[in-house]
Amino acid sequence: MIAAGIARLPRLVRASFLLGCACLVLSAPVTTQTPSLSRIASINGPADLVQVDGKVLYVVADRTLRIIDVTNPSVPQAAGAFTFPEHIRSFAVSGSHVYVLADFHGIRILDVSSPASPVLRGSLELKGGYFTIVLFDKNVLLASSILSGLQIIDVSDVAKPGLLASYFTDGYAQSISVSRPLAYVMDDPTGLYVFDLSNPRSPAVVTLLKLNVPQQQGSGAITTASVAVSEAVAERSPKVAVLLDSTNGLLRFYDVRARRRRSK
Repeated sequence: MIAAGIARLPRLVRASFLLGCACLVLSAPVTTQTPSLSRIASINGPADLVQVDGKVLYVVADRTLRIIDVTNPSVPQAAGAFTFPEHIRSFAVSGSHVYVLADFHGIRILDVSSPASPVLRGSLELKGGYFTIVLFDKNVLLASSILSGLQIIDVSDVAKPGLLASYFTDGYAQSISVSRPLAYVMDDPTGLYVFDLSNPRSPAVVTLLKLNVPQQQGSGAITTASVAVSEAVAERSPKVAVLLDSTNGLLRFYDVRARRRRSK
């Protein structure tokens, strides 16, 4: 009916009507807006690693850990610092303790309950090269080693940390991501190990995702070194592992959610 009525209008009127409709469509307001970001403060370096825990910012540069109070983010305040004998490779924070992976030494545990006067509480010697450490829970620390694979460390007594278990991966264990009771360990060149650490003393391999990524011309061997795992936001939504290809910077996404067996 409407189309037939429009067709009976004079040509000039019909053209003006259609042009007006087009203008209405094109002038519809855009609802998507890009949020504006503004700098509110800055802190002088150097800085190799950073981590925020509550209202405290931890900044690592070589052998030194700086503690900065960011209760008021626009006015960060230096609260304390501690210099270790060795270069800091990685670190993790839990409450009033900072767990540091020190080159050619192992684990050092720093008590920062008094930020102005940090105190070294314990240490654990680990031989061989190490990539990173992460906390599995408040009592268990995970470390990835070039020579020994996944190391599971008991830190329930910060004065006497001890090795609970070790699992040798076929290559070089590198990045670790945690989604309890699972731990995801990136191994070069084998692939992604998924461990069940329900019993930290007896790590069990749930699956091994081998990454048979074809080499690109002129790029050399592909080395995927880093992994991060997202939590599923709903029951049927996927848990996604994001793997970083350190050779060419590609990000690869894998669905790693647990699949239930169908009942017969």
